Amino acid sequence: MRTTILLFVISVIIVYGGLLLPQTLLINEQIEINSSSSHISEYLYDLPKWEKWLDWQKWDETSDTEYIYSQFPQGVGAFMKFKDKNDSKNIEKVELYIQSISNKNVSNSNFEKLKYIANFKTSQTHIEGEFELKSVIENNTNNERSTLNFTLEIDLGENPFIRYLGYLYYKPKIERESNTSLERLKKLCENPIFCKK
Repeated sequence: MRTTILLFVISVIIVYGGLLLPQTLLINEQIEINSSSSHISEYLYDLPKWEKWLDWQKWDETSDTEYIYSQFPQGVGAFMKFKDKNDSKNIEKVELYIQSISNKNVSNSNFEKLKYIANFKTSQTHIEGEFELKSVIENNTNNERSTLNFTLEIDLGENPFIRYLGYLYYKPKIERESNTSLERLKKLCENPIFCKK
């Protein structure tokens, strides 16, 4: 009897603790890049160029994933879809699209903020992400230096156990992948072989 009561109390504590965790998992990362904001934004508003720096997918031919882009894969409304090559049902795993772009001028390729949405169909996960670019010109060298802020919001739903999984497993994993992706982007934009400043 005591054991049953103890297990019940522990279960209640675990469930209640999970419900106290925020429903929205928030990831914030920032990186300094020695390049112009106009050049950096080229790798963000053009979805096929995500292949060059995004870490959480394998982009080579050996991957089991097929990537499908919209007819115009740049700017607002552009999307890419992920499908399993071996899936006979041809079901999409992920759909990602650019929701909005805020900029000072009419060019989408030189923006201040870019928001995108990703829907993971298999896990029914909804993600909202944002890139924010700020640039300053250094007085001594006249070179442009940019700060890229990356924010990711993931809706974990009402299930307390999913929330535990999100905060204990997925949050550190996503933070590692985000850092690796941003470092790749930094290297890509600062390397004169790959980019023209």
